[in-house]
Amino acid sequence: MTDALFAASDGTAIAHRTYGSGARVVTALHTLSLDGSWYAGLAEELGPSYRMLCPDFRGHGGSEEGPEPMTLSRLAADVVELWDHLGIETSIVLGVSMGGMVAQAVAASAPTRVEALVLTATGGGFAEDAREGALQRLAGVRAAADMSALVPATLERWFGADGAAADVDRARATLERTSTRVHADALEAMLDVGRFGPPEPAVPTLVVGGDADISAPPAAIDALAAKYPGARRVSVPGPHLFALTDPAAFAAEVRAFLDEHPAPWTRETPR
Repeated sequence: MTDALFAASDGTAIAHRTYGSGARVVTALHTLSLDGSWYAGLAEELGPSYRMLCPDFRGHGGSEEGPEPMTLSRLAADVVELWDHLGIETSIVLGVSMGGMVAQAVAASAPTRVEALVLTATGGGFAEDAREGALQRLAGVRAAADMSALVPATLERWFGADGAAADVDRARATLERTSTRVHADALEAMLDVGRFGPPEPAVPTLVVGGDADISAPPAAIDALAAKYPGARRVSVPGPHLFALTDPAAFAAEVRAFLDEHPAPWTRETPR
């Protein structure tokens, strides 16, 4: 694993880490208030055929907040600029929760750079009642002095009532270090996901949801899969962050999907 920083076009330092050295690149995008280090387990489970690139969003992990507002479009631009910086022409893009929304923005803005999409525990838009609930939660975060009062409900949404203590404690520590401003800005950015349509030309898309996910419930996952023509829709056991807490099971679904959609090129094959 290697850690590094690069400067985005507005000068913001963006942290990123790379796991593995395989021919196919998977750019893995994290959920709000966590960071790319949560993908270490998934990188190990995917195996040696893959190189996993895990940036930290602005204001998250080791990345600076930057002068620009945190929007899905800005976060997507950071991903594409990181690819340019590293000389990556195309990548599989995998995102969990908020990361899945950024993945949709990446695919919409740079479709020819995306080999395949893996959209996990995320949504493609907000129904009216869901938007109202999100706005209420956003207002609560904006009004809070710190994250302490918000952490218990967030952890239960993410991990369920029976989440593994190590995962819950790690996430709790990260959430308690997060500023309410960054958390709220991320929530507000997520409200804009509905404006991003499927990429043209279309790319192979896997949509995965947890059967006990209350943040991205099965109906929302169904709607997201319907938004992407030809998408494969998979349900797995678990709450919102099942992809991080059971990386072996999640990696099996991802590998099976990617094996059916081999890369159009490799570093060893001239284009």
